[in-house]
Formats: sequence, C-alpha cells, structure tokens
Amino acid sequence: GVTDDTAAIQAAVDASRSVYIPYGEYKLTTAIVLSSGYSALIGDKRFPWLTIDAANGPAVRITASGSTKNEWSSVENL
Repeated sequence: GVTDDTAAIQAAVDASRSVYIPYGEYKLTTAIVLSSGYSALIGDKRFPWLTIDAANGPAVRITASGSTKNEWSSVENL
C-alpha cells in the first residue's frame, strides 16, 4: 500500500476479462474502471484492501463503453 498500484491493476483489467487481486493492501490514485461489459475483479477470500483518497472517488467504477451495456461486470471480495 505504499506505491501507486493503479496503472498495474487497470492494465490487468484492460487485458483480461477476469482479474484476481491477491490478499494485501493496494494504493489507488484513481478508480479502477470496468467497461468491457464482461469484466470481473475478484479479490482473495481474505479481502484485499484497496485504498483511495476519498476526493478521487470510488475505488472501482463500472461503466458502459460507447453503445455497449455493462450488465455483466462484477466485483467480488473487495
């Protein structure tokens, strides 16, 4: 949780439909965005910590991309 993990986590989300976040503490400076329509961000069952400054918004944001509906993205154990 000391270094900024935002870019690494976002790159993993952008490259894959399902991303596993191991147990630990992760520092974010902006929200992780799920926008593909079928993305899953899955945390370890021991609940990893995603910390973000409240002024920067939520830790994870699910959005639609263009005309694509995002009805199937999910966030678990975070």
